[in-house]
Amino acid sequence: MLLILDCGRGPLHPYLDWLRDPSDVVLFTARSRAELAHCDTDDYAQVRCFERYDTSGEVELAAVRLAHASRIRAIVALAVEDAIRAGALRDHLGLPGQARREAIVERDLLALRAWLAAAGIPTLDGAAVQRVSDLYWYGRHWGYPLRVRHRRRAGWPTVVELHGEADVAEFTRGGLTSRLENMPSLLIETARDDHRDRIVVRCPVEGSGMMPVPSPRDAAALAHAALARVTRPGEAAWRVELVCCGSERDWRVDRIVRDAGNQAALARAQAGLTWRGREVVA
Repeated sequence: MLLILDCGRGPLHPYLDWLRDPSDVVLFTARSRAELAHCDTDDYAQVRCFERYDTSGEVELAAVRLAHASRIRAIVALAVEDAIRAGALRDHLGLPGQARREAIVERDLLALRAWLAAAGIPTLDGAAVQRVSDLYWYGRHWGYPLRVRHRRRAGWPTVVELHGEADVAEFTRGGLTSRLENMPSLLIETARDDHRDRIVVRCPVEGSGMMPVPSPRDAAALAHAALARVTRPGEAAWRVELVCCGSERDWRVDRIVRDAGNQAALARAQAGLTWRGREVVA
């Protein structure tokens, strides 16, 4: 059994056209029955719609029950919104593919930088924003300008740039949120890198993840070493964004982003078709 998690963003992908044997494919989706009436879903072994797909544990419970009834061999989850949930299910069910911790690293910019730094890869500094006083503290510690970003949203968009304490006071008027249970997930970093050299290295991931860490001055090799530590071979093309932090060409990783690229190839890789193909070739 192959389980597909579909958060309902955009048109329904033609999963059955992408996979070799569609006869045992189960679709768990946030889409309504009314929306699916306009999609071709007849050949799925099972289709389940979840009204509270984003806000409850119903999807996880249904997946575990499905695994008890019929062995799940792989989980396909292409949207970033589904990545952490799919990783947790793979961990629980002992399935191959991206684990929960890997999914968190891919989505959370601070977790990504911490993971790379622990492996000796130089990264830009950043810190979590948990209270208003954090903004003032980092303004004194790092100096202005500072940039506040969403740490877990796709693309990590900028919320505000702060050029002094007056900007901090204006931004935090009324607090960071009107309700503490809805505290936004934010990070803060220096904004001075906007005036530094910035390069993007694009490359597919090949081979294992144990490359030696090169000199920070070797930007391309640094990008490949970073990729090898946080991505899965064969699943996608990636881009690494690096910023030069000194006159000695001291490159540091800003972020790693999965290119939109070929969704069909990603679905087949997550389904295990790429792995089986490698085993046959070997």
